[in-house]
Amino acid sequence: MTEDNWLARANEPAVHRAIREDAYSKVYPFLIEHFASIQNTDWSDAVVGLHIVYGWMPTIPNLEIFSDWSEPRRNALTNALEKTRRGQDVTRGELEIVQSFANNSVVGASKLLHFLSPANNPIWDRRVARVFLSKPHISHSEVNRVAGWVEYKSTLLTWLKSEKVLNAVKELRSLQPALAGVSDLRMVELVLFHGAV
Repeated sequence: MTEDNWLARANEPAVHRAIREDAYSKVYPFLIEHFASIQNTDWSDAVVGLHIVYGWMPTIPNLEIFSDWSEPRRNALTNALEKTRRGQDVTRGELEIVQSFANNSVVGASKLLHFLSPANNPIWDRRVARVFLSKPHISHSEVNRVAGWVEYKSTLLTWLKSEKVLNAVKELRSLQPALAGVSDLRMVELVLFHGAV
């Protein structure tokens, strides 16, 4: 997808209607507030955060994946999450640790990283991937690629350097009061999410 394609979608009445009626956006500020209250990400915060983000997914976290993780592996995860919370980018290796914690899911990892740092990490899921990659159907393996999410993130952050995109984001944010304080990145992602409807 190109920036121009995104701008066209951002002006579609169906996308505007979907953003106005989006129930998730109405609870989104509460989740952002919770994650913002975390002072230093520890193992408990990681497990609770995973359960919160899986409330936005059709599956549940597989607790067996991480229940017997060693202390060094837990520390590697919480260090990656803390780095994210401070607004820093994680390395590919750190992203893979977060992915393994989140049901081996890039989607789950992106949501956890997003809530810890919403201005730096977009949410990635099947609906968004179909629109972003311009594919009517997309496989699990295409969605679950770390490289795919990294490219998506880089592209969206590049678009946010455009005055046209920033103006569209400002207009879209006015569609629903709950969106008043959300990041520009979240607004760009919402157009992609609702553009798949």
